[in-house]
Amino acid sequence: MDAPAHGYVVLLDSYAPGWEATVNGQSATIYRAYGNFRAVEVSAGQSEVAFRYSPLSLRVGLLLSTLAGLSILVLLAAGPTIALFHRRADDSALQNVAWNSLVPTATSFLNKGIDFGFALIMLRILGPEGIGKYSFAIVIVGLFEILSNFGLNTWLIRELSRARDGRGSLLGMGIALRLMLITVLAPALLVIALLWRDAFGMADDTLLALLILGLGLLPGTVANGYASHFYAAERLQVPALISVVINVLKVVGGVAALLTGQGIVGLAVVSFAMNLVNAFIVGAMAISDAGWQRPSVKLSQARSIMFDSLPLMLNHLLATVFFKIDVLIIESIQGSRELGLYSAAYKFVDGLLIIPSTLTFALFPMLSRLANASPAVAMRTVRQGIRVLLILAFPIATGITLLADQLVLLVAGPDYLPHSAQVLQVLIWFLPFSYVNGLVQYLLIALEKQRFITICFLGAALFNIVGNLILIPIYGIVGAGVITVLSELVILVPFARLAGADFRILTAMASFSWRPIVSTAVMGIAVWLVRDNGLVLAVLTGMIVYPLALTAMGGLEPAERRAIGRKSAEFLGKLRR
Repeated sequence: MDAPAHGYVVLLDSYAPGWEATVNGQSATIYRAYGNFRAVEVSAGQSEVAFRYSPLSLRVGLLLSTLAGLSILVLLAAGPTIALFHRRADDSALQNVAWNSLVPTATSFLNKGIDFGFALIMLRILGPEGIGKYSFAIVIVGLFEILSNFGLNTWLIRELSRARDGRGSLLGMGIALRLMLITVLAPALLVIALLWRDAFGMADDTLLALLILGLGLLPGTVANGYASHFYAAERLQVPALISVVINVLKVVGGVAALLTGQGIVGLAVVSFAMNLVNAFIVGAMAISDAGWQRPSVKLSQARSIMFDSLPLMLNHLLATVFFKIDVLIIESIQGSRELGLYSAAYKFVDGLLIIPSTLTFALFPMLSRLANASPAVAMRTVRQGIRVLLILAFPIATGITLLADQLVLLVAGPDYLPHSAQVLQVLIWFLPFSYVNGLVQYLLIALEKQRFITICFLGAALFNIVGNLILIPIYGIVGAGVITVLSELVILVPFARLAGADFRILTAMASFSWRPIVSTAVMGIAVWLVRDNGLVLAVLTGMIVYPLALTAMGGLEPAERRAIGRKSAEFLGKLRR
């Protein structure tokens, strides 16, 4: 519309709660006009006004209905999973990796779908400031969790995958050490929280949520320790399906906490309770499989284990610092609201990280066995993993860049536009580099080069800190997104050199990238042409065009094309029947 002067646009439609409005892509307040109609304020000149009906009651009902359906699916899947709980010893390694990738990937996507639905409610009820407070508490507790974990989860998976006997004893030592570390370091969490409150300010609800989340690390430690048994035994489907049950319960509790006005403190209490439930379930199943071993460790053993796991902890800590330090800097410089806008964009990124993490954990036990015994097989496995990750990363990053405004509006609402969408368009391009870095990092751990990884992460963390301190005051949260992308590039080169000439990481990326990039460009043009016709049509267009373009470019190997063709024929046959 073209307004001759500053004023109000009145829509002759009934005013009702649940309507949202944007003016030129930015959130606008809806006023009640003439007792019954809707109106928004506009400036002189051209303006695009959009109304959208999105009542909270509809979102809650849809989410709870979806959770009920998902619970039924999980129960139906429980039978086959229990039957596969004791897998045959003669299964091939390739079958094991395929199974261990498929089930956790499916359940991870299911969990992220549940989280996506919960985000539709949480982001609107808490608003940018509330989201910023909760994100800050989670990051602080996450850093503390890394220190108290001390790399023992990864150490346990590696050692358990190599051990033939005494797995119960290893589990007991790992859990005992983590519980000891949490007990010793617990006062530090309180001191850090109080110091931050004095220096930068911290609301009471933020402090209380932080302390409750910190307390939840105790049962979380037990759950993670026992889950290591299933990762090492290459039965990832067990903790994966348990995680779905826990996530459903967490979302139901979280919705109840938000609707009753408990805010971020209520969310923290629900998280603590679900950690207790998770520890009980995973612990009971691991003990029934590996046997009970009282958590205990001798001092001499503790020194040896912690010396071995120290580089793993430092690597994880430095990786988190260079990936999450922007959260602390944004909070201290620009406040909780800006951090909330940034965190809304980050939710898309967090969801997409399940792809490399799932593949990496499925491959890690096998790489631990093959890295020294059969380096040629390990090389082929890693290069094939890089190829698959790049085929997935490029179209995802491009699609989200083109559809960022619509995605943020759908998930978070107009209060987060345009800032969260602008950050997302920059931040998403860390994806291709992060996917490869995640796989190469665990390759280096399998090669027992974790001490060299520490140096790489130290350099990347320093780059990230300095870069954020320079760019955030100038460019705000968009500058933080730029530094995140550059940090992944900074760490990629030394990672590739540490992997050695046998693996040729950079060469593999170059040789595997051009076909997905060209195919993604074709997909991007198609998505751009239809993006104004709705998000669903744009996504479906990309999902159809990209695989067709990739196949035409020769991006899929013959065996993969035959498998896709066979599965497509089977699917069409079922539809005809």
